[in-house]
Amino acid sequence: MKTIHKYRLSPNDEVQEVRMPEDAVPLKAEYSLAAKAILMWAEVDASGVMDPEEDLRRFKVFHTGQGIPANAVYVDTTYNQMEPRSYHIYELVD
Repeated sequence: MKTIHKYRLSPNDEVQEVRMPEDAVPLKAEYSLAAKAILMWAEVDASGVMDPEEDLRRFKVFHTGQGIPANAVYVDTTYNQMEPRSYHIYELVD
């Protein structure tokens, strides 16, 4: 069985470490005006929810026109509805 978990990212240029299971699959991201943050949902194996083995995974938010490194895997794109600003979320993998 699987479940969906929500994670929070800041809409800045810093690499962000997120504790999530190694096998979690990021599915969608959305900018929240109320939270002023990017919310990201990931599919997680429900059997690991009670005793999760979480890893630190690295994500970075890129803005339109910024260079994206070769080790970045695309997750999703979202935007701030109050400003003309898009956020492209990538996971940095080794």
